[in-house]
Amino acid sequence: MLQVEYLVLFFALLQYTTCEGGIFKEYDLNQNREVNNDYYLSTLEVSYYDALQMCHEKDMQLVSIETGVKNKQIFKLLNGSIDEPFWTSGNRLSTGTWIWLKGESFEFENFKRNNHYDPSNRQCRVVSKISNDLFWNIENCDKTLRFICEKLKKEVTNPKCEDYSEDLVHGNTLVNKKYYIGREIITYSKALQVCRSKCMKLVSIENVEKNRDLFEAFVDAGATQIFWSSGHFKPGNMWQWTNGKVVDFVSWNKGEPNNARRNEFCIEILKNDKKIVWNDQPCEDKRMYVCETIDNENDKAP
Repeated sequence: MLQVEYLVLFFALLQYTTCEGGIFKEYDLNQNREVNNDYYLSTLEVSYYDALQMCHEKDMQLVSIETGVKNKQIFKLLNGSIDEPFWTSGNRLSTGTWIWLKGESFEFENFKRNNHYDPSNRQCRVVSKISNDLFWNIENCDKTLRFICEKLKKEVTNPKCEDYSEDLVHGNTLVNKKYYIGREIITYSKALQVCRSKCMKLVSIENVEKNRDLFEAFVDAGATQIFWSSGHFKPGNMWQWTNGKVVDFVSWNKGEPNNARRNEFCIEILKNDKKIVWNDQPCEDKRMYVCETIDNENDKAP
């Protein structure tokens, strides 16, 4: 869903040019600059978590830089852009060790000499074009920065998903909704990835009927723990689901959201005696998760 300022910037910047080598550039409605067929550079500054989701919404993924050759490729990609950091998919949120989006460990790194500062509160990896090279650094995942998306490989674009049909649960309010209740305790960003690997998505609760349906599913499954939903805080002081819808129906627990730790930017959910209630929580914390899918026989999704 577009904010007013997105539209203003779009009409101000709508243009295209042809670069050396026939690379086509343009500004689109999402404020992302198409650099070539394989990559997108954002002009919008967002958190690491929002960068993950915005790439996902383009059927792309946050860039991974596994080799020196790819590091040089991204450097050339940034040539002509301003010298500022961009999010990559590198993080140590789930395991405490540095991995790329799909779980690969780091076999190549390119820190500037004497600049490998590694405070424990910085969990996400960025790259910056400095002079004649692309150097790496680490940042707090909540910081708002530009980001780079890359095209999904064919095997990722059309994944073969395991059959989870026997593990799905449902409520009685919505006939076309089913849920997978994940019992693994993981971070918000990992939950996004896991649901996608199942050809599902982290659950969004857009209305009171969905909240009731999920409550019924939790009762049926005996789910009493705390789970991640897809709700997250966006720049511009608004909550949003990963399907792009602004959070207008709410079911906050008493006194929430309170951003008590000043970094509570993701929505966790739990069942009380009457309904599903929500709480804001740091995205780096680990929770169980709920994926959702649509019953293909009664598919009424837009």
